[in-house]
Amino acid sequence: MSDTWFFLSYARNDRENDKQNCISRFYDDLDAGVRRLKNIREGAAGFFDGQSIQQGDDWSNALGNSLNNCRVLLCMYSTAYFSSQYCGKEWQVFNTRLESAYPKSHPPLILPILLDAPEFIKPLPKAVSKIQYMDDDYPETYRNEGLIYLMVRNNQRDIYQDFLQACVEKLIKAANAYPLAALDNLPEFNKISSAFHTPPASSGLARKAPVNVGPRYAEFIYVAAQRAEIEQLPVRPISERYGDEGELDWKPYLPPDETEKAREIWSYAQDVANKEDFRYQSTPLEGDLVEHITEAQRNNRIVVIVVDTWTLCLEKYREIMKAYDRVIFWNSVVLITWNKDSSQESRRDQLTNAVQMAFMTKSILKDERFFIDNINSPNQLESVLSIALQRLKMQIIEAIEFNRKIESDMVILQPTLSAPGGARE
Repeated sequence: MSDTWFFLSYARNDRENDKQNCISRFYDDLDAGVRRLKNIREGAAGFFDGQSIQQGDDWSNALGNSLNNCRVLLCMYSTAYFSSQYCGKEWQVFNTRLESAYPKSHPPLILPILLDAPEFIKPLPKAVSKIQYMDDDYPETYRNEGLIYLMVRNNQRDIYQDFLQACVEKLIKAANAYPLAALDNLPEFNKISSAFHTPPASSGLARKAPVNVGPRYAEFIYVAAQRAEIEQLPVRPISERYGDEGELDWKPYLPPDETEKAREIWSYAQDVANKEDFRYQSTPLEGDLVEHITEAQRNNRIVVIVVDTWTLCLEKYREIMKAYDRVIFWNSVVLITWNKDSSQESRRDQLTNAVQMAFMTKSILKDERFFIDNINSPNQLESVLSIALQRLKMQIIEAIEFNRKIESDMVILQPTLSAPGGARE
């Protein structure tokens, strides 16, 4: 995986008129924050082109390689940014990588940064219209006024630090959760079309077809509702366990010591996958789940579904799991997590019924190759997951060998045509 955690994309005109060096200072602060949290002792965590690209200049190897290998793209939203052909080209390169790796979803690997108040930036180009640039994790003053407002006023220093910390954490979380491959053939810069000025189809970039085939890939799907959905339940768990986005930001286990920080589900899964030498991936819970896992089985990929019991009290999620329960996949396993907090213990029977309604077949079969219930602690989750990954890998290898044998036997059984008299034609 690339050592470049992020690429800061900005408009030349913004930097030329940035008398207090806000863009450069923000990069330095962001870089320092990532290096501190990831314990990077040497070199930079991000890439910042201090000169920007001039019209007619060659696309330097350093800039092109960084853009093609960075994990996250930070875009400094402004009127000048969306007017810039060169910013549109940078955005197009990264977005092509993103769509190649995740054709059915749009992971949050493009992080918008508002230089100015939102009213000075609109209307947005169609290419970026589906990317959420407002986030409740960011301070309200930033959402209303933009980054430069925070950086040029002394009385906004604390708010700026809050925004910076939230940005660093969001960047690292996204980069860890969604690995991103480079494009095989990066074209010359002058042959790439700006995403802000031309339709994406004419970008000039060839997308790299997904090549995630084989049991070395461990794909995770998290069945965890958004906090707003959980709060609609008549009786609900501790809401701090759930995030605004659901799935990845779900915290299955709250630490007994309130001074400790709860871990999001993806961090457990990624740590175990890395330890067991698998390539971690996560996939949103969307579309036809059975079709998706069928395709993964054809390509011999492992799929682990980690389920929150409270989420199964919501009919939408329960019905998705019922459809999955009707099929037995040799490449997939379901893990049901339980947290022994007071709200869950008092509703144990209700939650057990929700699990059994969603997974009737698997609850009856009680086959741990495909379904594991009552995972009650972080240590147990990590232990169970380690075993499950290795077991699925062996099942896939056995299935591959079985299919090869069947195909070989079928060739042997093919009839042989002979000419009259017994001579072979």
